[in-house]
Amino acid sequence: MQRLALLLGLGLASFIATSNGIEEGSAPLMVQARASDPTPQSRIEGEEALDGAVAGAVIGAIASKFDERDVEIKLDRVAIEPASPRDRALDGEGLVRFGGEQEWIAFEFDAMYDTERAVVSSPQLRFGGGDDNGVEVADGSALARDLNTAISSALHEEFPQQPVHWQADRIESGAGKGRFVRVEATGLVDFAREGNALATVEAIYDRSKGRWVQLDYELGESVPREDAGFAAR
Repeated sequence: MQRLALLLGLGLASFIATSNGIEEGSAPLMVQARASDPTPQSRIEGEEALDGAVAGAVIGAIASKFDERDVEIKLDRVAIEPASPRDRALDGEGLVRFGGEQEWIAFEFDAMYDTERAVVSSPQLRFGGGDDNGVEVADGSALARDLNTAISSALHEEFPQQPVHWQADRIESGAGKGRFVRVEATGLVDFAREGNALATVEAIYDRSKGRWVQLDYELGESVPREDAGFAAR
């Protein structure tokens, strides 16, 4: 049984909600949350309906991504922009923690809100931030080896029809000693005859479960082959 707790602070309301609808280990392709009253009678009721839909969608997406039974979040900001006569584009930020731990992880999200159905669909999550000063991770450390393996696997999955090789230049991790450690890296991706590209990586590692709960990389500018030996430095 899942226990997902929410602390929501959007100015108008502050409440705790629980959900038992997410099975452990599930990975839904789309997370939706519907307001309990899709036809609010006032502006305040409409805002509260949106608050609830946002909260449900975000907490469902986080629980699924981290495969956690006990999730607590604080939503600090939600901005709304018209995307169509019917839809609204949402972006916001907040904090999340797991299992009653002391450590909070900052996150941002984007989502779409269907005003007619009062549904928030498929929030896109970005984790990171915090006050930790990054410390360099040694090349031969277990964390560096694990990160390099994970990045190489992700690149081979995205580009299965061509040779691809990841070479890390610098890896930094947060200085905190909590369960989750945030890792940033820069390096070079070698596509053999197709050339090279600089890359940046943002990741979160779960020390207790020994797995990456986030591993995002972005390919940047191309690098001439003659410069590949030092381009990432």
